[in-house]
Amino acid sequence: MKYDEQSLWVIPPAGYESQGLEDGKTIFYSKNLGERHYELARRFLKDYHFPQKELTTDLEVAKYLNSLGFCVVFNASQKIEDKYYLGIFLAEQLTEKQISFFEEMKEVFSTYFHRNIAFFNPKVFSTEELSYRSSCLSYRDLKIENIMEGKNPKDGQELLYRELERQKENYNHKKIS
Repeated sequence: MKYDEQSLWVIPPAGYESQGLEDGKTIFYSKNLGERHYELARRFLKDYHFPQKELTTDLEVAKYLNSLGFCVVFNASQKIEDKYYLGIFLAEQLTEKQISFFEEMKEVFSTYFHRNIAFFNPKVFSTEELSYRSSCLSYRDLKIENIMEGKNPKDGQELLYRELERQKENYNHKKIS
């Protein structure tokens, strides 16, 4: 598959099998010229029998789907310095299969997509109040969190994989409890 040509990636959680969605099995949509990500997302909602929402921005789409446990990836499908850039919006708590999807994509991300935080900046949906001001309300900004920890984050892919490790630890801790 040509991941770089897929404009919207929706990674479902468990619980939507009756709608034909499998935990961690990604649904991809390609854009037609002039089509926006939120229009693709509305098509996804229709295709999989979700209530139709009047979503008019990419952020509204991400928040709605993240609130249901889905992860959303927006691919600009445009190259900058021979690499594509992505917007990644993770659900607050990922399933094991969602984590596996992102782990399996590591080589694809490294090959086709920017590492620079300006072009690959993952965000994590949060229902809790943040201790800092995020540019995207309702989202943890991994870049800001790393700066607050005294780190100088420049590699967005590294931030994504650190977050996946954090989520795996949380998931494993919940399993033990």
